Amino acid sequence: MRIDELASDWEVEEMRQELRSGDAPDIVAFRHGMPCSAVRELYAHDGYRRHVRKRFERWTEAEKAFVRDNYPNHGRLWLGWSMLDRTWDAIRMCASYLGVKKRVKCANGGWRKSSGMLLHPRRG
Repeated sequence: MRIDELASDWEVEEMRQELRSGDAPDIVAFRHGMPCSAVRELYAHDGYRRHVRKRFERWTEAEKAFVRDNYPNHGRLWLGWSMLDRTWDAIRMCASYLGVKKRVKCANGGWRKSSGMLLHPRRG
């Protein structure tokens, strides 16, 4: 079946937006309760194939350096990621492979011991 027969126009447009943002066709199909084959057809028809092609290409040293420098400080919505032309999942996997982690912010960093407001008081 074609996607036009299974979903309304607004839902098809929503799926297109999710595919443009880098979500995998199988995930989009699951979210919308559609057959994977119909969403993959939409994916191929609309020209989102560049992510599939790019996914299997090796990372260049420049791309790895870009991830190493920027991944700790920027989240998924940072516009700079578009320079890589990779999906967010690919960027996360590259960072994991390189051993790069997000910076963790301390939850009680702004509190002083004298205020008695520590989140995890010492036992003992």
